[in-house]
Amino acid sequence: MDTESQDGSMNEQPPTPSGPASQRPFDWRLFTTYLCSVVVACLCLGAGLAVWFGWKPLEASAKRVVGPTIRGVQFEWPSLGTAPRSPTGLTTVSRSPGQDDQNEPPTWLPESFRERLVERATQAMGSNPDSLSREPLEAIASSMDASGWFDGRPRVELDPEGVARVRGQWRIPAAVVRHNDTDVLVSWEARPMPVEYPKGESGMIAILGVPAGPPQRGSMRDFASPWPGEEVEASLELLRRIRPRPWSSQITAVDASTYAADKRLALVTDTGKRVVWGGRPSKPLWGEISTVRKIERLDQLHRRFGRIDGAISAGSLEIHWDKPLIVDQTSGAPAVEGAKPAAGAP
Repeated sequence: MDTESQDGSMNEQPPTPSGPASQRPFDWRLFTTYLCSVVVACLCLGAGLAVWFGWKPLEASAKRVVGPTIRGVQFEWPSLGTAPRSPTGLTTVSRSPGQDDQNEPPTWLPESFRERLVERATQAMGSNPDSLSREPLEAIASSMDASGWFDGRPRVELDPEGVARVRGQWRIPAAVVRHNDTDVLVSWEARPMPVEYPKGESGMIAILGVPAGPPQRGSMRDFASPWPGEEVEASLELLRRIRPRPWSSQITAVDASTYAADKRLALVTDTGKRVVWGGRPSKPLWGEISTVRKIERLDQLHRRFGRIDGAISAGSLEIHWDKPLIVDQTSGAPAVEGAKPAAGAP
């Protein structure tokens, strides 16, 4: 439309857009976004349908291979190389019952304990356990983790024959802790194990004079926690240091009854004599000789008398001071120098 200006000339107005020319240009970016969303949705739907319709045949095929239920439980038992020292009831056996004699190595864990573990694992996985479910395997692992026989949670896997196989780090018995009139088995990490003996019948070195009882969780024994207090840990540290020595078989107990008061330990020999060791190996007390020198002194006594207690008739022998060996005079025992040397000793 034309308008007349003040000077009489005509001004042309630009045309007003109308019709198709007035529409916005096509948005390819938005179109691509919508298209991708539709494609992804279709792919997800297709995958879901494939799983839905393909799972049953796959499940049936898998169960034809391993069977519909777990067929049993087998353990990889601890090897003979980890056997504890001369334990009564923890003896060397040839093979694991019910397992392939050609494939299973010998183990020190006796048959009675192995049978209990297999029974406990079988109960944990329940009746008719589904071979394609993780729940029975996790139940076995949890049960074994709480059993007191493993350090850490064991691994449980289903083998091609449909058998649940249990593998883990077995606890190694180190000693027993005397609590009241019972000897409780403990590992080298000072954790209790699910084995108890009447007083003095374990055949293992006993840790005496421990004031605290075994760890508890509510009304149940806590196998995951170390024994309360420092007495058991210190005694096991001492046993670990002297275990390789040829005279270690003469030791029947570690006496920690005065540890809370003076931080000293004593070795009890198979003749009932006490050898006062002193502070724990990693924490020698002020004025004591080193752990290496203490062991050297016991070596010398063993070479001279055939006994680390010097073959004294009674009392105790202190080896921790940097002075000549003496006997506790309160016992009325003779001096070590008067003891009779072993036959053939220099």
